[in-house]
Amino acid sequence: MTTMITRFTYNRNSPDSYDKQYWDWKAKEVADMATTYKIVRNYFNRPGTGRTIKTNLTLAEAQAHCKNPETSSSTANSPAARFRTRTAGLWFDSYTAE
Repeated sequence: MTTMITRFTYNRNSPDSYDKQYWDWKAKEVADMATTYKIVRNYFNRPGTGRTIKTNLTLAEAQAHCKNPETSSSTANSPAARFRTRTAGLWFDSYTAE
């Protein structure tokens, strides 16, 4: 079976295919490590005017932040989050590559 990866074609049954798959995987891993992410607080009543909360995060850190219930007005229970919702309206945190 022949598979196309980037610009190269190789046969999965050939002895060199394992090395090619490994290096493709390693290159993706290195690229993911080099990418940093930032957390942006978005408000529904002010689209496009997100405010950066945190910078220089790994993908895992950014995802962990956004999974926290305190990062959305619909699930947050802290006094600060409730005050923010009363004064600024509905909001949520998201992450994006820097």
